[in-house]
Amino acid sequence: MNIFHYTGMPTSQKMGGVERWLIAFANKARLRGHKVWLAYTDKLPTDVPSLMAQYSEAGIAVVVTKTMSDAYNLISTENINMVFSHFPEPYLAPYSFKKRYKHVKVYSFFHCSNYYSNLTWKKDFKLKLASLFYRYSVFKTQFYLDGYIAVSKAVKKQFTHGCFLMSNKVLNVYLGVRAFEKSKIRDNKSEDVIRITSIACHDSCKGIDILIEAARELKRLGLKFEVNQIGGGMSFNNGKDTEKLHNQARDLEISGHWHWLGVRNDIDDLLEQTDIYVQPSRREAISLTIAEAMMHNLPVVASNVDGIPEYIENGETGILYENNNSNMLAKGILKLINDKNLREKIGIDGGK
Repeated sequence: MNIFHYTGMPTSQKMGGVERWLIAFANKARLRGHKVWLAYTDKLPTDVPSLMAQYSEAGIAVVVTKTMSDAYNLISTENINMVFSHFPEPYLAPYSFKKRYKHVKVYSFFHCSNYYSNLTWKKDFKLKLASLFYRYSVFKTQFYLDGYIAVSKAVKKQFTHGCFLMSNKVLNVYLGVRAFEKSKIRDNKSEDVIRITSIACHDSCKGIDILIEAARELKRLGLKFEVNQIGGGMSFNNGKDTEKLHNQARDLEISGHWHWLGVRNDIDDLLEQTDIYVQPSRREAISLTIAEAMMHNLPVVASNVDGIPEYIENGETGILYENNNSNMLAKGILKLINDKNLREKIGIDGGK
């Protein structure tokens, strides 16, 4: 069988959850005699040599399809039997693939939680109106696509309820995390300064501004801590999100406690030097960075939203706080800072 993964997005700058899942998928497909193609829309990810090497080792043929015509040509010339469409919208590319190649199995991935769940007609009229078109468009796809893949139970529920999709057509498949060798003892951390790490892009949905507000409260209390924020701005807005966050950190006078580390591919090493991991997302389909932090036996403080509670049992394997509430986030972090035994217990229980 010939399988085509259409990302519908520019090349990756990192080894993320989607990339790890694609590699695992390709390794299993190869064992069964299947061939896998992967398409980006701008260029090959040669800036991340380790990613290209793992793609090659998994037998993935990485190509560039700048236009839909390029994607059509690949499907035709390589006799593709199955297409998985990942981004951007779950009704655009999948529809065009299925309409043109009715004999090909076409599946759409739901990687993101729905943005419309908290919209109101009074405050968000235009977005609410756009959400109706979005939901109706997704609803129609179930009558011609072969199925859907949701990356968490929360996302499956959002799409089956919000877009009235037939539940039996939506499969829940969790993405994977990287394998690594755990350190038995992490003795490279300072007992004096608590190191907090958060990994996320700078889109507002990731809530880094909420963590900045919480950091201000921790500073006000006179605590010794530092935040390592890993990730970068979104290319489509020319770094405006990043600039806004940098200005916020400066205005709240927490720059001395805050380190902007940018996009990194040495995540395991950075997590090994961490005391507390924080995920302040306003929306989060499923957080692979939380899973990675838990694999490092780190205590996690995260927003109680979307797929995150599928990882964390509040007070047992992590601490959940009310979404968009910086005061509750600060209290959750403070609780772990003040109780080393609790940090260790939650970290160990979460890593099981």
